[in-house]
Amino acid sequence: MDKEESSRVANVLKGEVKEDKKQKEEKGGDFLCSVCGLKETYNYYGRKPPFAKMFIFLEDVYVAKDPFSSPNERNSFLLLGSQCCQCQRLICQSQDCSLYYTKRFCWGCAFYNIDEFPEEIKQEILKRH
Repeated sequence: MDKEESSRVANVLKGEVKEDKKQKEEKGGDFLCSVCGLKETYNYYGRKPPFAKMFIFLEDVYVAKDPFSSPNERNSFLLLGSQCCQCQRLICQSQDCSLYYTKRFCWGCAFYNIDEFPEEIKQEILKRH
């Protein structure tokens, strides 16, 4: 990793970099985890799901309405996953597929950038790799 990329990763971890991505709020589609293959229909992409108004996420996420709750029940949802902040691949929130530490990382990107994480997180990354 070159010095510029290392600096960008460090700034992303500190929350000092605003993502270039246009803030999108999709109304639904299919979510497919690039690691485990989980495929599920999502109802919302963004930080403030309209059907879960009590929640504001720290990252743009794919959210599905809980199929087991009644239609009138509010704040009942399933968080499917997000994009890796480095490689932009779709990854579910399973601990087998991703790590969330200020931003979501796939395990490959977490390992590639391991020196940018605190010691406790480095140990978790090494256990998984």
